[in-house]
Amino acid sequence: MNSCFSPLRRSLSGLISTFAVALLCGIVVNTPASAQQVFAGPDGYAGCAIDANGNLYTWGIDQYFHTVVTGPSGNAQDLTPVQVGFPSGVTSWKSASVGFLFTLAIGNDGNIYGWGLNNYGQLGDGSIQNSSVPVMVKLPKGVTAEEVSAGETFAVALGSDGNIYAWGQNNYGQLGDGTTVNDSIPVMVKMPTGITAKQVFAAPFFASAIGSDGNVYSWGSNSTANLGDSTKTNSSVPVMVKMPAGITATAISAGSSFGLAIGSDGNIYAWGGNGFGQLGDDTTALSMVPIKVDMPSGVTAKAIAGGRLFSAAIGSNGEVYAWGDNLYGESCTDTIDAPKTVEIPEPITGLPSGVSATSLTAIRWSSFITGNNGDVYSWGYNQEGELGIGVKTGGPKYGIPTATIIPDFVLAQPGVPTLISPANNAVNQPDSIVLKWQKAPNATAYICQLSSDPTFSTNLIVNDSTVTDTMDTAVGLAQGTKYYWRVLSENNGVMSAFSATDSLATSSPVPPKPVLALPTMSQTGVPRRATLEWNSTATATKYVIQVATNGQVYTPADSMGAFVAQNVVFDTTVTDTSVVLSSPLAASTKYYWHVAAINAGGMGVYSDSSIFTTGVGILAVTSSAQLPKVFALSQNYPNPFNPTTMIRYNLPKAQFVTLKVYNVLGQEVTTLVDAQQNAGYYQVSFNADQLASGVYFYILRTNNYSAVRKMLFLK
Repeated sequence: MNSCFSPLRRSLSGLISTFAVALLCGIVVNTPASAQQVFAGPDGYAGCAIDANGNLYTWGIDQYFHTVVTGPSGNAQDLTPVQVGFPSGVTSWKSASVGFLFTLAIGNDGNIYGWGLNNYGQLGDGSIQNSSVPVMVKLPKGVTAEEVSAGETFAVALGSDGNIYAWGQNNYGQLGDGTTVNDSIPVMVKMPTGITAKQVFAAPFFASAIGSDGNVYSWGSNSTANLGDSTKTNSSVPVMVKMPAGITATAISAGSSFGLAIGSDGNIYAWGGNGFGQLGDDTTALSMVPIKVDMPSGVTAKAIAGGRLFSAAIGSNGEVYAWGDNLYGESCTDTIDAPKTVEIPEPITGLPSGVSATSLTAIRWSSFITGNNGDVYSWGYNQEGELGIGVKTGGPKYGIPTATIIPDFVLAQPGVPTLISPANNAVNQPDSIVLKWQKAPNATAYICQLSSDPTFSTNLIVNDSTVTDTMDTAVGLAQGTKYYWRVLSENNGVMSAFSATDSLATSSPVPPKPVLALPTMSQTGVPRRATLEWNSTATATKYVIQVATNGQVYTPADSMGAFVAQNVVFDTTVTDTSVVLSSPLAASTKYYWHVAAINAGGMGVYSDSSIFTTGVGILAVTSSAQLPKVFALSQNYPNPFNPTTMIRYNLPKAQFVTLKVYNVLGQEVTTLVDAQQNAGYYQVSFNADQLASGVYFYILRTNNYSAVRKMLFLK
């Protein structure tokens, strides 16, 4: 198993220089200090940490606080930690929690402050106006906060009076006040008579608390039995979680569809949805009541955390364990071939020698721990900069992100460069090209590397270490070749991490002419909806096919002369080495056809022309027995594939057909077929060369039939 950790180290002096703009927010400068605790929430896209001086830093989608990068989500992102300014009267922060595009934190004055999205009143200030600066949550007069926890669009807090207060969206009763009415000002959760609270936790659509009697109470959405009361009925007031007899709770957490608790016996108990093994009982079966997580023999739990569909814990032996969904590496196992479920806790590796975890938390698809050395370590999804490691990795390409280490920030620590041009995955580039990047903070020089090897361990075409400008030139590049490039910054011997790696491809020579295969030269009795086939041509990405009713067989130099425009009856472009004619040809008629190959360099010459003669009949099928009897969608072949695969299907009668490809998020990737088709056997080629490795689904729909199959693309 490879290391899954990305150390996120920060000293205050470096943060002051790297993020000087934050000084405008009223930051108080103290002595340098390491992180004491890291905070998040199961529905967030950001993390945050508080150091020994009470300073709060946040990274990822930063909820309107500090714009650094505009990412695919359209939200402001911070790829490295940014310090949060103090509201008037606040000199340090005590704790924090991250919701969906909003953050809440408790100041040393005991008040809760929030910033970010506020469309349901989740900032608790009595409005539904978004805020780019911290605003105070309107707790009842005289009540301060002991804890705060953010769900997707609501929040809960433990008050100094022992009561629980909630605010924001309430469509499932997640405010726990006996109603389903949203409220932008905190309302009191209706705990059972005489029961106060010792701890609270908010999941995306439900919340939980440990009562003064040691029992766990939950309220809100319960569609996956996540309230743990042996039902699937939503509740707008707290109901008791049915822990095993004699077991009370010492800590709680939750994911999107399940609950977690550390029992008084030290074991972890889990309940609710389990489709990805997040309950840790070696199954994927839902549980209506708490069941014991299958930790290693003799190992109890010191801390727990729930992400969207995974769980994590710090064991009594000092090990960190994770289990559940592993699509983005959140369960920290080296699986890159497909989404994988980890159904029992597995220890994760990669911490430096002597470092152990002192705190643990999780967001949607990422996890964080604080080490006993004061550093924050992170793993999982990082498309929005959630890991705070200075670069974005992970989705939408999925898989486990490559660990990136950001050294300790010091005054002269240079920032990580951002590549500008050529754009990532640029094609048709010349053999001499200028590489450009943005100036990095504190950088005095740069090292630029370009290689045909994505690991940069061989074939370094450019390896310049004396670049003082933000550009470099690569010359003499080979035609039709893919190259990779990256840059790091330097300041008096102190180097940054490398930038993200971008790729480019130089222009290709046009492909050679194809060789025709079927129908063979002068073949007769060819079906009127003929299938034309030819041999693949090196470097070709697609082919142009023409069929005409006049001409003669020509040699390559003048084969186009056989085809005059008014007599071309079929002219199309495909990515495969075969095509089925979209409309029937005339019966008993001689046809001429040829094919030309295309790649990024352009179109090559046409093949030698060939001749075939159609048979008799509507579809030139000799008997009805040759038509398929039933609708069918076959498994693609090959599977897994790289980069092309063939999809076959049968139509027993004429239908309007669509064949589309989707990614695992349900987003349409491409439409392969969208046309009326006659009965018959069909095959379609799918080329995934421009897509990321991963699982895709193809769906066939007709007037009377639909089917879906899964395929795996591995580069």
